Amino acid sequence: MNQQNKIVDWMRDNGLLKSSAKEVDTLYIEYGAGRAGLSSYVAERLEKAENIKFIIVDRDTRRRKLDKNFREEFKTFRQKMDIADFNLEKFVEHSKESN
Repeated sequence: MNQQNKIVDWMRDNGLLKSSAKEVDTLYIEYGAGRAGLSSYVAERLEKAENIKFIIVDRDTRRRKLDKNFREEFKTFRQKMDIADFNLEKFVEHSKESN
């Protein structure tokens, strides 16, 4: 079993995988994401829901990004920047204004 699967299993066991549209908004953030492997594994375990969002932060764009596999099912944002420069509070405020 690979590392991503173990992390996602731990998330499930600890109630961090929300898959019901009736639940509160859920935001998954992957810092230093590279190809977004962990987000891809999380998305595979979730049911499609409007209230689930992914933010993928990495300072380098990569070929064969895995987030393309779940962008149609979940609102997904890829930020190309150093994780030290990412301001979650500003991002959340901006995303609320654009909805």
